[in-house]
This record gives sequence, C-alpha cells and structure tokens, in this order.
Amino acid sequence: MASTAMHIRAHALTPLLPALLATGLMCACAVAPVHAPPDLPPLGSHNVPDIEIAELSAVSEEMQDFLANYVPRSMNIGKKAWTLAYLGADPHILGFRYDPSLTLPPAETFRRRTGNCLSFSLMLVAMARHVGVPARFEEAVLEPEYRSVNDTFINSRHITVLLGHGPHTYLVDVSGGVFGDDVRTQRIRDRDAAAQYYNNLGVDALLENDLPLAWAHFRQALETDPGQAFLWSNLGVVYNRSGQVDDAEWAYRTALSVDRRESIAANNLYVIYQQQGRPDEAARLEDRVRRHRMRNPYYLALLATEALQSEQYDDAIQLLRRSIKMNGAEYRFHGALAQAQYLAGEYEEALSSLDMARSLAPPAAAAEFESLPLRTLPD
Repeated sequence: MASTAMHIRAHALTPLLPALLATGLMCACAVAPVHAPPDLPPLGSHNVPDIEIAELSAVSEEMQDFLANYVPRSMNIGKKAWTLAYLGADPHILGFRYDPSLTLPPAETFRRRTGNCLSFSLMLVAMARHVGVPARFEEAVLEPEYRSVNDTFINSRHITVLLGHGPHTYLVDVSGGVFGDDVRTQRIRDRDAAAQYYNNLGVDALLENDLPLAWAHFRQALETDPGQAFLWSNLGVVYNRSGQVDDAEWAYRTALSVDRRESIAANNLYVIYQQQGRPDEAARLEDRVRRHRMRNPYYLALLATEALQSEQYDDAIQLLRRSIKMNGAEYRFHGALAQAQYLAGEYEEALSSLDMARSLAPPAAAAEFESLPLRTLPD
C-alpha cells in the first residue's frame, strides 16, 4: 500500500491511583450499555451548560474554494486521493500547524490551519468525501503511551486517515510518523470519531477542573456512541471528582459491561474498593490492575520513589530506566534517575541524567532540581 504518514491522536481520561489520574482508550465493542445516556445521574447541584453540537462533516465555502483550486472535478479518483494526501503532508500548501491541545471542528480547523490530530483527521475526511474520494478513520493498535498534564496522566490513542481505494490508497497521519509493517490498524466508524471529538473537549474541561462542562461533553460523547467503554470511564472521573463516588462506581461498572477488557475502569473500581474497605471485591481485580499499572511509566516512577525511600537504589534505577524507555521526553524521570544514581554513588551517570532532565524541562521547572542532592555536584 502506498502511503504517506501523519499521526492522529485522541485522548481519554480516568484515575489510576487515589491521588493521580490516568487515561485509557481501549478497543470498544459496539454493545449497548446497561444504562443509556439519558439516565445519567445528575452532577450534584452544578448548573450544566449547553454545549454546541458541531458540524463534523461540513465543508465551508473556504474549504470548497481550496478544493476547487487543488482538486478539480476533472481529476480521477486515484489522482484526487494522492493530491489530498500530498496536500495534507506539505507544510507549504495547506500550512497546517499541529497543536495537540486544540480540538476544533473541520471548518474552524481549516480556517485557522491548526488543531490537534483529531481535528486534522475530521477535516481531511470531510474534504475528501466532498470531492468524492473514499475516506475513513483508522486506529493504530499500539502500546499505551502516557504523558502527564496538570498532574493528570493522558494515554493517547492513535488514529489515521485512509484515503482512496485499491492501488490508490494512502495512509495520512498528521505527526509525520510512519508506522512499521508490524503495526496493526483497524477501522473505526464515523460516530466513534465524532464521540472522540466531544470526549477530547471533555478531557480539556476536566484538565481545567470545569466539572459541569466536562460532564456535558462526556454526555454528548455517550449520546453519539455509548458503545465506547472509555467514555464511561471518563464520566466516572467527573463523578469521582464531584464527590459522587457511588455514581463513579456505576459509571465504571457500566464501562465494564460495555467492554470487559476496559482496564482503566477495572483500575478505578479497584481504587474505590480499597478506599471503602471492600477487600474481597478488590482482590478479584488485583492481578488485572497490577498488569495494567506496570505498563504506565508514571506508576513505575512511583515504585521507584518507594524504592528510593527504602534505600533500594539499584531497584529504583532499574524502574526509572523502564519509565524512560516508555516515555523518554518526561524530564522528571531523568531528574529522578539522576537522584537515584547519585545516591547509588554513580556520579558521572547522575550528572548525565541531570543534564538530560534540564534539557527537557520547561523554564518554570528549574527550581525542582534544587531539591536534588546533586546540587552539591558541579554543573
């Protein structure tokens, strides 16, 4: 298959540990949940705002003019597919600027020439279909990839756009990354992508601790497609943050009724069971939760912190190296590794790790390094 690759992401969110949050996106079955979205418990006494229902397949006049110029009707389907894939990848024509924090509908994405991966994906599919090119959303089945935002763990999901058909098929991914031959992809439906749009907006609101807005977006996501288990898990986070633990438990249980493989929901239930002193129920989930947590580099870093406190420096170093292998861009992992190496007497290695941490850290994080024992070492 001829392809040009660009990376698409959509994120979801659920709690990992009592004081932490994580996100997870699992392959969701198209099974109706036990409770339909209209039956959602209200969000306490909050006034939930009305949200805008986006036109996710609309093509604006500006988009139509662009397509008429670059993809004229006289082109055959194969040439149109190739041209759209090229336009999506060329920074000098479309001029798209990738912003992972910005979720926009297609017309606004095109007008501003920016947005996150889901925004780009929705825009490209709408444009392709407008000129008669077959287009669909595809998910790359990858290992979980965690990052941390405002003390919240985000696990990204990778979605690509497949344009054309037969020998004239092109895989477009906005990040410019190219998947290897061993990476499996699977088709996702239009309503899956639409639900992820509202999910992204819900996650953004939750990161700002705007619970009513987050609840409204997650509710719309579930009305769009109640068959995605991670949406129910994300809704559970809102209830949990609102102090509605029983409603959070209900949402997590609903997630598992939609897809029993939804590890995030299982993890969240495990935390609730532990906090409420329900050991028998927690025990049934313990092995599953442990396996899930060991795939999270931030959880491994937490174990490393415990190892440091117990003066098990070699164990801490090993755990932090595993964390870095999963997410080498997280400066805090390198800073913690520097501390562990220093305490283990590996001074040169500690300085190297400290340099890496400083190179990756934002300016505002400089003070964090002052708390490390490495301050006694020369820069």
